Amino acid sequence: MPGSRFGEPRKQPIFEMDRVVTQRNDVATAFKASAKANLDIIGPSLGASASGEVEASVRRETVLTAHDRLVHHRVKALPNLRWEVSEADKSQLDGTYLESDSLVRFTRTERANRTAVLARATVRQRDVAIGNVVKDLISWKYFERFNTTQRRLLDIFIAKSIDSALRGSGKYVGEITLSSANVKLPDEE
Repeated sequence: MPGSRFGEPRKQPIFEMDRVVTQRNDVATAFKASAKANLDIIGPSLGASASGEVEASVRRETVLTAHDRLVHHRVKALPNLRWEVSEADKSQLDGTYLESDSLVRFTRTERANRTAVLARATVRQRDVAIGNVVKDLISWKYFERFNTTQRRLLDIFIAKSIDSALRGSGKYVGEITLSSANVKLPDEE
């Protein structure tokens, strides 16, 4: 029954976040000018001297602030009767994303001779993250020795094995079927 599991981590379908971007620009300009003049006349001793110096500086500071409100839909309808379930930060899915929600509704057309619905929940093989189920010391030591390439090859092997066990026979297409439902409605007379 929907809502009967207590402590079920339910996720809201829309995730909103605020992002504030602040940019600060400082511009400082300094000017310095100096002048010096000397006048000497030979004869009766006459001498003159003059000097001057001017310093100036200008500083300007600009602060730009932008407020963005980002909306992420955790469950999104895609073309070709497909759905995408994802987190905003691309982390692993953890929780209940749809509960008691109807994704598709079917109605029987008049004088239809057969009615059947086939629904599958699939995930792309590259999106599957396989972790250690048993986290004891022996398991950690065994899986710790693999490098990244070996670990990825092991993940591909496990994904293909899961797919072949669930599908039975057929060519591997890069997707793993998590759930499948085939509903045949009886003919109306």
